[in-house]
Amino acid sequence: MTTPSSSDTAGPLVDTAVLDDLGAQLGAREEAEEILEMLLDSLDDRLSQLVAAERDGDAEALRRVAHSLRSTSNQMGSLVLAEAAGRVEHGEADAASVLPVARAAEAEWHAWLGR
Repeated sequence: MTTPSSSDTAGPLVDTAVLDDLGAQLGAREEAEEILEMLLDSLDDRLSQLVAAERDGDAEALRRVAHSLRSTSNQMGSLVLAEAAGRVEHGEADAASVLPVARAAEAEWHAWLGR
């Protein structure tokens, strides 16, 4: 299994233009903020589920959680996290490899929210 390369965590992990565009599409930045807050509220649980599924040898749960994290991260502007979760989803990386990327993206999402 692989771990993230230095290119996975170098530079911005979140394209804030995606978040800005989402706010514009929804009619208000606050709408995008609410969606992002839901993601952030569930992030710890998703990461725990990812690691637990791998530890327990539950390949289906691992793929399901990784897929969900990949999709949501992509929609919220973190292509790097989406790619890291996709590698787990396809059995190309360990669940633990997603954690540092997720934490870095989380910090950038919080910065966009002004927290």
